[in-house]
Amino acid sequence: LDDGAVQTGVTVIRPHRGDPFLHKVPAAASVVNGFGKSIGLVQVEELGVLETPIALTNTFGVAALAQAQIRAAIKANPRIGREWPTV
Repeated sequence: LDDGAVQTGVTVIRPHRGDPFLHKVPAAASVVNGFGKSIGLVQVEELGVLETPIALTNTFGVAALAQAQIRAAIKANPRIGREWPTV
């Protein structure tokens, strides 16, 4: 969004065309700078898989992106967090 004082940007990288929660892909993470904010890297390190698209944004947009990704995953798979593990 480029609207005067409002300047936002999001880049989303999908691992494949399907549902990444149902069809997980091998993944790993390496922190080089350590200055930015992240959500989900510990889970990637623990499980070794990716369950959502990778989304890149500015520091203030991280929480909104996480919430959007969680909602999208639950909408596509209502059993997440109930009968299935959380995303």
